[in-house]
Amino acid sequence: MVEADTGRWPGRTVVRDASALALAVAAYGVSYGTLATGSGLAIWQTQALSLLMYSGASQFGLVGVLRAGGTGGTAAVTAVPLGSRNLFYSFGPTPSLRGAG
Repeated sequence: MVEADTGRWPGRTVVRDASALALAVAAYGVSYGTLATGSGLAIWQTQALSLLMYSGASQFGLVGVLRAGGTGGTAAVTAVPLGSRNLFYSFGPTPSLRGAG
């Protein structure tokens, strides 16, 4: 969509939208970091989970189980199905991507 020539910088809309998204992601990150470190994870472990786990639901599930007193194995058993559900989301667009090169 092309913006009308109003004399303003055309990237203003992009910056506004990106700022709103950044604010939401920052709130999510602060929430996760607070819960994870409050559950007894070291800061490096919290950061490693963010790097290695794709799904935010998996991260919160793992941290929730640890915070409730569960073991690492129980937390992993909870987190894996939450993360693996993303695999099934990939089946939807697959037919439309065939032949796309």
